[in-house]
Amino acid sequence: RHHAFEMQDYARDRLLELGCALRGAGHDRRRRSGIMAFRHPRFDSRDLAKRLRVRDCIFALERDGHVRLSMHVYSQRAGIDRLIQVLKRLLDEKARPL
Repeated sequence: RHHAFEMQDYARDRLLELGCALRGAGHDRRRRSGIMAFRHPRFDSRDLAKRLRVRDCIFALERDGHVRLSMHVYSQRAGIDRLIQVLKRLLDEKARPL
């Protein structure tokens, strides 16, 4: 549980830096699980999910349009860093004029 929350805190901080809206990663550890979800205002979440999957990022898409992440004992910072790196690249691509 401690490890999952550490990874979730790390992911939360990185996703917030990119301007993502979050759910399920509050500061009160007594009231949360290792599950969190995010979306970014510049992307349709279904489109973002397709782009992330093609780049080997593993997650689930929730019915309400959030990308769902589940932290557990196997979660590592390297995996979160990979997700953030891919998301940054996608944001850079989206910002470029056609």
